[in-house]
Amino acid sequence: MATLKITCILVFLLVWIKAKKDLGLGLLIGSFALGVLTVRWHDALKYTAASFYSPETIDLLVTMLLIYYFIETWSATGSTAALTKNLNCVLKNSPIALILPPAIIGLIPIMGGAMISAPLVKDSIHTRNVSPAKQTFQNYWFRHLWEYTIPTYPGVVITAGLLGISYGSVFALNIPMTLSAIALGFLFGMMGMKPAECPAGEPVERNGGRKLFIALMPLLLVLALALAFKVYLPAALSASLVYMAAAYKLRPLRLWEILKKSFNINIVSIVIGIMAFKAVMQKTGIVEVMSGEFVEWKIPMLLLLFLLPFVTGFITGITQAFVGISFPLLLNYLSADHNLMTWAYVSGFMGVMLSPIHVCLVLTKEYFKASWKDVYKILLLPCLLMLAAAFIIVKLRGLVH
Repeated sequence: MATLKITCILVFLLVWIKAKKDLGLGLLIGSFALGVLTVRWHDALKYTAASFYSPETIDLLVTMLLIYYFIETWSATGSTAALTKNLNCVLKNSPIALILPPAIIGLIPIMGGAMISAPLVKDSIHTRNVSPAKQTFQNYWFRHLWEYTIPTYPGVVITAGLLGISYGSVFALNIPMTLSAIALGFLFGMMGMKPAECPAGEPVERNGGRKLFIALMPLLLVLALALAFKVYLPAALSASLVYMAAAYKLRPLRLWEILKKSFNINIVSIVIGIMAFKAVMQKTGIVEVMSGEFVEWKIPMLLLLFLLPFVTGFITGITQAFVGISFPLLLNYLSADHNLMTWAYVSGFMGVMLSPIHVCLVLTKEYFKASWKDVYKILLLPCLLMLAAAFIIVKLRGLVH
């Protein structure tokens, strides 16, 4: 039974995480164990080993290491501190100065993109007395406001294609969820934070905007190259690193010191573990089998529309995975009533948001050096309230129609 096999592996991973052991190693062990439970042991070993040098793994690993190097260099130039200081002043101490960077970066579907905004949250004067877990929540939550509605995200595109509806229809159906996420983000991420005083310095009215632009230049260069000119992201990051080295006169020895500081072996381990787990699930087809079992058990409709996307999202940590795997199996329900899509989509996305193999969550937690226990303590209730909001909205729409 595929469901039982996956449950066993998930229990193992949860115990492993609670014991505070290396997540990457746990995922590698879990990958191989899942393979052994599903196929012959040598095939399981082959699938796991092949993932180490797959183009997808190498691409993600290079991208993550370059993002870390970019972040460390950007911070070393004083740009992130200058950006957050002047942003806070320009916005007159508004907490929007804290959440604006992750919210803006969140418009761009970059794997691990939460890491780009993480130093801006960390350097914000609003987070000086904030716990690592709460900083993790602030950066992570506001980074993921738009994935319900914006067609730059694969989940929205696949949903529209499967249901045969426009992106505008998906937006209209799911926009209450983005608004709910914003409200809950303020409630759980900003509540109790005192207004910060604008640091003394040159008058903000005269040069705050210019300082913001200069501090943003490294990031703007990456975004312009990657989005407007479709440049390969690692190449765009490299170009920005060259710009910073030239603009801030960073000598080779200094760049080498920054590189050494930015390198994190835990990130290498985590990326390899995540990609191995993903590869074994894809090669064995166990998630599809599990999804089929859920349908065969004749679970009540609304519960099925929750369970199938949620579990798929939780075990993959990828939005397009829960949409691509679970939605085709639920198409009879979703096509008959598009309103139900909101419930299924939010269910799946909350699984992704809570997934211990979601790249953004893992990397943000590592960056802020927060514990899993403290992060989940903050993250769980907003996710449950998102589910409650989706359920209520779908029910109210049903009454109207």
